[in-house]
Amino acid sequence: MSIDSVTLAVVRGAFEELVREMDDTLVSSAFSPIISEGRDCAHALFDPGGDLIVQGEQSLPLFVASMQAVCRHVVETTGLGRGDVMLCNHPDVGGTHVQDMKMIMPLYVGDRLCFYLGSAGHWSDVGGAVPGGWHPEARSVFAEGLVVDGLRLVKGGVVDEEVIGMFLTNARVPVPLEGDINAHLAALNVGQRRLDELVGRYGVETLLDVASEMKRRSEQAMRARIRELPDRTVAFSAVLDNDGVNDAPITIACDLSVRGDSLVIDLTRSSDQSEGPINLPRPGTLTACMVAVKHWWPEIPINAGCFTPVEIVTRPGSVLDSRFPAPVAGYSEVLLRVVDVVFACLGQIDSAHAIGCSFGTTSGISISSSGPDGIELGAWYLDGGYGGSEFGDGLSGGTPAHSMARLPPVEIFEHRLPVRILQRAIR
Repeated sequence: MSIDSVTLAVVRGAFEELVREMDDTLVSSAFSPIISEGRDCAHALFDPGGDLIVQGEQSLPLFVASMQAVCRHVVETTGLGRGDVMLCNHPDVGGTHVQDMKMIMPLYVGDRLCFYLGSAGHWSDVGGAVPGGWHPEARSVFAEGLVVDGLRLVKGGVVDEEVIGMFLTNARVPVPLEGDINAHLAALNVGQRRLDELVGRYGVETLLDVASEMKRRSEQAMRARIRELPDRTVAFSAVLDNDGVNDAPITIACDLSVRGDSLVIDLTRSSDQSEGPINLPRPGTLTACMVAVKHWWPEIPINAGCFTPVEIVTRPGSVLDSRFPAPVAGYSEVLLRVVDVVFACLGQIDSAHAIGCSFGTTSGISISSSGPDGIELGAWYLDGGYGGSEFGDGLSGGTPAHSMARLPPVEIFEHRLPVRILQRAIR
């Protein structure tokens, strides 16, 4: 079925507004500042095969491949029924640390499964050896928190209170966590209502045809941009100082090839996986490469189609394709170095559009205290600078290249924690 341009534009806009409203619902309803103020979350719409159709414009870019990987995993391994919601924070499935919980919910029309909705957010605490899960000397993911894969939080529209109870029992801050869980479910319900309205207005076939056309056009545009580059292979390497356990450098090496209308990003020369928590599972590496490529061509709409021309090669057992139960609390430090090396390789091929690297760290901070009212916990990030580009100087005091998270206001932390912040300034 062919889609006229007006219908395509209107339905695409409705898809985008749907996930934007999901973003806003979670942020406005969540209890934890890392979501409500920091916006460390994301929402997305997927087709029946688990391919990304659209992601919220305020969603964290690092969840691009992460949620798609989880959704595809659900499609391949888990038969979700009407009204089910599945939880997953398994690093080998989603590619990030265990604090990042992903929820997937199917949308049925009659007996036909037509779409999936995804909601992801950083949960402040899911157990583990240290509050907040950022364990600098962890040697196993089990020291970082609970790991779940394919756990149904909602079954047939009924919330499983025993599952929620399990998380609250293991969390140091159960009250805000319960609020965050309910906020996720509210966001998914909003997405479901909006999709139902669109189905009623346009019908399932039209919506699926629009989704396919969106992916086709993004792939077509990406291939056209890649064809503008000369066929060439370049290489670049960067290092992390150590893994927090062993004081030895960790190499992130990239060989990038332009082959007609395709890119091949080969990361197999990178170091073996680390004993300490500086590891990145393969889905996280895919995210890093996609974030870098998308920075190069920001005008191309983001969905599964725009990454079809990009092949990413990793070596199992390496720091960029770590094996469970490798510790991953500091995954984002590795992810950002992958972004750096892909930027550097693309800059060698297309120097006119070269982008300087960002400050290269998430700077995750967790502060906890024990008092008469129990444990209090706060987690947030620090800002930094960007390198320049053809468009001008880089940003000062911005978030990392993989993120849209914000530094919450000082007043929030002083209100929620027994902490006084003496100064916030650009150093």
